[in-house]
Amino acid sequence: MSKFVILENVADERGESNAKVARTLVRLGCDLYLHLDESKGLRTCEVQYEVLGEGWSETNIVTPGYFPLLPESTTEAIKRISNNNFSIEGLIFVNKFEDGKTFKLKFFKDDSSVSIVAKNSDVDLLPPPFEISDRTCVNVPYPARKK
Repeated sequence: MSKFVILENVADERGESNAKVARTLVRLGCDLYLHLDESKGLRTCEVQYEVLGEGWSETNIVTPGYFPLLPESTTEAIKRISNNNFSIEGLIFVNKFEDGKTFKLKFFKDDSSVSIVAKNSDVDLLPPPFEISDRTCVNVPYPARKK
């Protein structure tokens, strides 16, 4: 069993929007990840490595796996999801290699084989979904204030 779950599946199971689930996870201090599935081998991305400078260059070093989104990309992903835009183009994620080197990567075009996921252990932290009962709610106005 994978230790990650697709964000859309969590939202469907809870009867909530994808954006609401994502925002709640982030508010709880959880990370969102990109899952690059095994349908492709190496993927072409742009890479930024501090030693090489601030510029971005094209690379084919990204293998299938789970990669954390940077905080600013998490915010951008939530904005997109709330508008039913599931594009991963331009979202920056991190790839840490066994030798300790860290690269920032981003896709310069959309890839439908990539999904946004969260850790199962983080999803377990979500509060129970809000349930609407069958009862009718009646708003009772407050009495007017006397001056």
